[in-house]
Amino acid sequence: MTIRDFAPRDQVSESLAACDLTFIGYAAEMDEAEQIPSRLFNILASGRPVVAMCGPDSELGRITASENVGYMVVPGDGNGLIETFRKARNDPDRIAKGDRARRLVEARFSPQAYTEAWRRLLRQESRRFASK
Repeated sequence: MTIRDFAPRDQVSESLAACDLTFIGYAAEMDEAEQIPSRLFNILASGRPVVAMCGPDSELGRITASENVGYMVVPGDGNGLIETFRKARNDPDRIAKGDRARRLVEARFSPQAYTEAWRRLLRQESRRFASK
């Protein structure tokens, strides 16, 4: 296993393409329920599964579990983190998790997906406003 430091912004794509999976961890004092680390979207777009050290009720935890795009570890569980990396190394579903990650970002988190969601919302609200 190789652990790399943060890559400069202009090398993020190459850095993500070079890995088999990625790690996102929350600091213990963060209110994780409403936050999504922005790097999650780059990770999903790279087609790599994520190892998320977060609570199951966080948005990161919900996305990871419900979309089956990676692995979750309880914050502070160092032994669990090591075991998760070992498990992921031999997981026959690891590549499929990465494929699901890529499809998820294209379907729900791409600029096109957000634009369409805003269009639907604006159409819905304009109909509601017009009916008053």
